[in-house]
Amino acid sequence: MYSSKENFVTPLHLACSKNELTRPIMNYVHFKNGFAYASDGYVLVKQSLDDYCQVADKENLNGKMLHRDAFQRILKADKVTATESGVLCEFHKEKSTQHFNYGDCESKLPDFEMVMPKIEDRKEVSKIGLRPDKIEQACKCLYAGDSDYERKDNTFIFTFYEMSVTIEVMGNENQIALVMQCNLNK
Repeated sequence: MYSSKENFVTPLHLACSKNELTRPIMNYVHFKNGFAYASDGYVLVKQSLDDYCQVADKENLNGKMLHRDAFQRILKADKVTATESGVLCEFHKEKSTQHFNYGDCESKLPDFEMVMPKIEDRKEVSKIGLRPDKIEQACKCLYAGDSDYERKDNTFIFTFYEMSVTIEVMGNENQIALVMQCNLNK
């Protein structure tokens, strides 16, 4: 459906912080209850592992996290298997394997669901501020490719809600990105 590789489908590491020292937990892709989450505090991406992950034994990912740099390297693998201790990658061209341990950041896992707007609480608005670089960052992390339910023009749907500091960016089914709005009162 996506690729012949048994791997993650999208570059979720792009939504993570690059080297956050005050909040090191934001340098990781997190896995919880069948979803992958990645955030830098401005962009939050949530994807269904059932739909956007072709990793073998992906149930071993639950409750774990991978550093963004490891995730970036993992995306280059031909076959990825989640184990109890980390992710085992096979690189066919290089005829090699590499094991990436799960992260052990001492910070508490953010409650990503808390910032996701509840459907019943959302009201659309007409004027907001956006940072184009953050929109581009969110869109690069979402899958818009050749699935059965693809929109033929590879567009994303943006929804803006009253009483929310986020913009909802929808790719295909079972994935969402939230982007923080900019303050227009500066």
